[in-house]
Amino acid sequence: MHYINKQEYKKALEKVERIPDRATKNAVMIRYASVFIKNLPEQTIEALEKFDDIKVEKLVPAFMNIPRAPTGPGGVVLDKAKNFVINYCIGRRKSRDKTVHNLALYFFAEREKPEDLLQFLR
Repeated sequence: MHYINKQEYKKALEKVERIPDRATKNAVMIRYASVFIKNLPEQTIEALEKFDDIKVEKLVPAFMNIPRAPTGPGGVVLDKAKNFVINYCIGRRKSRDKTVHNLALYFFAEREKPEDLLQFLR
């Protein structure tokens, strides 16, 4: 994509969101999700919530690019990512894919809040 090559990630993400064909839109998002999550993590997570039929298990590698700082701005991003996986992927989309569930566990472990992890496992 032109905007990604120019490192204009916000414009690129907006362009992807406006693709009218759902299959093409999903394929492009999956292809560039790693770039978007690395550079615009919060905006990308918000955009992904509008993709009703994207294969969430294909997004797992992209989510490994999320900033990993457990506190500060990185912690907020990790929380948003964790909430996306739990509320959207597992809750709303009813994903039973083990990689998606493992991603949720990964985010709990990264946040270093064992009480939250125990609550999730119950």
